[in-house]
Amino acid sequence: MCLDTITSRKPKPTGVGYVLREINRKGKLISIYFGTHIPQQRNRWLQSETFSKYNNTTILAENDQRYPKGFHIFATLQEAKDYSPGFLKYRRIFKVQYRQAHTLGTQCMHTSTTNIIVAKEIILKEEILNA
Repeated sequence: MCLDTITSRKPKPTGVGYVLREINRKGKLISIYFGTHIPQQRNRWLQSETFSKYNNTTILAENDQRYPKGFHIFATLQEAKDYSPGFLKYRRIFKVQYRQAHTLGTQCMHTSTTNIIVAKEIILKEEILNA
């Protein structure tokens, strides 16, 4: 998931948001987008550099602006739900705490635009049931 547009390079550095995670064949949580299948543990700080298989330090947004790589976090639960229909058999929505946010942007989806926070660190706090 890459941003379409960058709306701020100075977002609130800490906060709460939502991410999607996949459950692999061994029942472990893994990132959908980092290109690696390293399991992610709950209730501890995870650094984005640990989970990316890509050597680049920046990502190219759709509008040709670059931003530092990091965890892409939905700003609201509704945005995470809107992004995930049909995927929740294998994917789960998690509430996260984040810190070291560095970019705020948007991603256009099927029928709406979603606000995304990009941060260097997250904690997977709790699975959102019945999402």
